Amino acid sequence: MNLVENDFDIDIWNKMVAAAWSNWHKSPQAEQKIFGCYTISDNWTFVSAVVRNFEDDCPTMTVDTSKEYIQRIEAVTIFKILKFKLTGACFGNRLRFVGTIW
Repeated sequence: MNLVENDFDIDIWNKMVAAAWSNWHKSPQAEQKIFGCYTISDNWTFVSAVVRNFEDDCPTMTVDTSKEYIQRIEAVTIFKILKFKLTGACFGNRLRFVGTIW
């Protein structure tokens, strides 16, 4: 996926870097894992990223995106993903979820 396909991509990448930077100041670990999602109409895309090298002039962010889930067809799957991520079942207590999810 091209990282800058539209303004939504730029917006969520900025939010994810800002959340990672905020988490890094609270707990200065070398890598910060951030999770989010964005919606366009009834299409949902989940995003995870690892941000590192905060002390460099240009931090590095590695991004992984899910397939697009169509809300009217895959509402149950979307709900399960959100529940799993928001309960911290796989991410522990340091979850920072960003994006336009509601």
